Amino acid sequence: GRVHFSRVKLPSVSAHGFLSAWRFYFFPAMSPTLRSETRDGEKPGASADPGARPADAQAELLLKVAAMCDAVTQRLAVQQSPEPELRPKLTVPVYTGYNDAKSIADFLGELDVYKAASGASESLVISGILPLALQSSAACWLRLQPTFTSLAEFERQFRAEFLPPGYELQILRELESRTQHPNESLVQYVRALQELTRRAQPNAFESEIIARVLRQCHPKYHVYLHGRTFETIEELARHARSTEEIFHAQKSYLPPPLAANSLEPACAWQGPEAIPALRPPRDWHRVPNQSSRRRSSFGSMRGLLEDVRRAPWCRRLKQVFGPPQLWTAQPLPKRVPKYKPEAERNKWRKGWK
Repeated sequence: GRVHFSRVKLPSVSAHGFLSAWRFYFFPAMSPTLRSETRDGEKPGASADPGARPADAQAELLLKVAAMCDAVTQRLAVQQSPEPELRPKLTVPVYTGYNDAKSIADFLGELDVYKAASGASESLVISGILPLALQSSAACWLRLQPTFTSLAEFERQFRAEFLPPGYELQILRELESRTQHPNESLVQYVRALQELTRRAQPNAFESEIIARVLRQCHPKYHVYLHGRTFETIEELARHARSTEEIFHAQKSYLPPPLAANSLEPACAWQGPEAIPALRPPRDWHRVPNQSSRRRSSFGSMRGLLEDVRRAPWCRRLKQVFGPPQLWTAQPLPKRVPKYKPEAERNKWRKGWK
């Protein structure tokens, strides 16, 4: 009867075992005993008998075939199987149409990332991915369009359909008004302005982007950027990172500990402790003395200085802290209560206990 090979279970054999079995099955004369019979310096099968030459030639041929089999076996053992290609699980970007809050540039960027990560071709993206990505009114627009020949054609028609009116002029105005926020780092601002310029002016030069960053950054960075020239945006970004390190060092600075709290007082700071500058009251020029008020005038600097010298707050500072050059962190004198205690004030009243 017929033999069904699909029902026969063949044992799994490696490449090395298969070649070894093939060699010893088809060439039984090539056995280990034949190799051991050869002497050093002689070819296999060499003999003094002239009639044995055909056998010697056959043995030499068999040795060559065995060597070739060994080489193939080693090559197969060394050769590694290619690593399986990883396909991460990705989410298809979605765009719903005219009322979608996502910008056109963001959606097209997500679509490019999905295409690169999945390894899909342009034809697969057009035929299989776009029908899933475009939904609602965008899907209706896609059904009404003819088949796109390339992604460049799709992007061109997609921008013409869904970009807001006057987009080119509005994005240029937004680029002009994009300044740096006080809480925004300089590196973050450089990258944000670089991306915004790429969307508003794709053909802009790096020198234009650098000039815009220097012009529209926060004023606190002007000291660190004034007078410097940058050839590329990456050079500007590196300098921005070093500037951020300076600001971080200023914020995290702590004054040295007192000598009394130090384990080595001789190495601690020995000078006087600084105190915050005391600002005069807003109405310091309103001196109660009417005579001094009459003497002072904007035209007489001498009278103005006299009012400052006679002002109560100025005399108070001199009494407490002394001259300004000797001001130290000294405690204020104890204030005397303006009124007597309640028991002394009310002891003359009837019925008071």
